[in-house]
Amino acid sequence: MKWMALFLLILVTLFLISCSSDSVDKNTTLLIKDDNPTTDTLPIYKKSQISSQPLIYLDDTNISQLESGYGTFGIHAVETKTIQNSEFPARTTTLYYPKDLNKSLPTLFFYAGAGVYHADTYKGLFYFVASKGYNILFITYENYQLRPLPAITRDAINQFSSHIDKSKVGFLGHSMGAGVTFWLINQLTELGSDARIIFPMASGYSAFNVKTNMIPHDKTIQLPDNTKMILQVYAKDYTTDIRIGIDLFLNNSIAEDNKTFMFIYGDKHHAANHSSMATKDTYHYDAFMQRTIYRPLDALMDEAFNHNLDAKTALQEQSANDPYFHPYIGLNPQLDIDKSYIFPEDFYPFNCSEAKSGHYISIRKEYCKALEL
Repeated sequence: MKWMALFLLILVTLFLISCSSDSVDKNTTLLIKDDNPTTDTLPIYKKSQISSQPLIYLDDTNISQLESGYGTFGIHAVETKTIQNSEFPARTTTLYYPKDLNKSLPTLFFYAGAGVYHADTYKGLFYFVASKGYNILFITYENYQLRPLPAITRDAINQFSSHIDKSKVGFLGHSMGAGVTFWLINQLTELGSDARIIFPMASGYSAFNVKTNMIPHDKTIQLPDNTKMILQVYAKDYTTDIRIGIDLFLNNSIAEDNKTFMFIYGDKHHAANHSSMATKDTYHYDAFMQRTIYRPLDALMDEAFNHNLDAKTALQEQSANDPYFHPYIGLNPQLDIDKSYIFPEDFYPFNCSEAKSGHYISIRKEYCKALEL
């Protein structure tokens, strides 16, 4: 009997050791050299640590997904909550959040491109943000009716109040939704007392900035002092004039230390176009999206929300050392970008001066034209 008891004790001990080992593999957030991560000790997630998502990494050129550094999916499983849009009853507002973090968190507000009403369009981006431990709200509007957006945003904040840390926020958008973030950040000044970011993608304004001051007529767009920005344009965006993005980047009040322009190049397998940030086939994301969109957003959130002063340098180093994609990262796109990527204004449906479909004339056209691109 004593031998039997000893044998059972050994079995129980081995079982507990095994469970403890599994727990460390699945729940330890970072594998780092010390307790104070720097640019040399960036997050390295084991595959068992990265939470499963309803997404599939698929790259036709067999480029493997990132396993370290910025752009790596996080450890948090993601859940969603949906409410009716307070101004447009046919539409909804959806919150993506990390299900295991029961506290208020930094929150991004994402404003869709015109005519995009379904969150699946950007699902990869939303799941990425929430997996990293932040919230992101998908907010829609009807056609060009942008004026209700502050009210829609405030209503969503009130309904999801237990999730949202209003002192740390971000304004993201695509196309028209990117352009309007420059207006919204000044309409929602009660948000972001500790940190604000703005991450516009393929920005447009000619279709809505008509006889209005949504984006001011003044050359310099005044933005809150603590705003940090990465603005992206795409080499083969044949929809929105690249001049618009350059104008919005150059002509604002953000200090140079707090803003970065990114010109995104693709390759023959990865098109850097107007829909680069859209999830592929509803559930797919690829090497291009992870390296050129998720990675810089990850670094910007870390810099602003976690006050990581090394984030910008780490982003530049990771981008420079990436064997596959090398976006332009700088402050002088009007000088540095190869002019062969910038077409005459009439080429673009939504150009610097007007939107052809409705002949909407932009009140900022003189600043685009002054670039002489």
